[in-house]
Amino acid sequence: MLFLRPDAAARAEERTRVLVPEAALDQREGQTRVWLLRDGKAQAIAVTAGERAGGSVEIRGGLSGGEEIIVRPLADLRDGLPAHRSR
Repeated sequence: MLFLRPDAAARAEERTRVLVPEAALDQREGQTRVWLLRDGKAQAIAVTAGERAGGSVEIRGGLSGGEEIIVRPLADLRDGLPAHRSR
């Protein structure tokens, strides 16, 4: 809890957070990645993971939000391999 003196001021900044399911993170070659589905193909993107809570992970760098991600990527998934959305 934060207490301010009567003559003090505080400023809070609102920021948009990008959250992904924890199962979408892929740890390979010492790098944390998320796989995207782009134009019917898989594409790996390096990300900076932040706080984890309730099965989700905050992504602090690498994604802007709105990307279509692959959850639970297979171990043999590679860049450029065909991929599709499951129904």
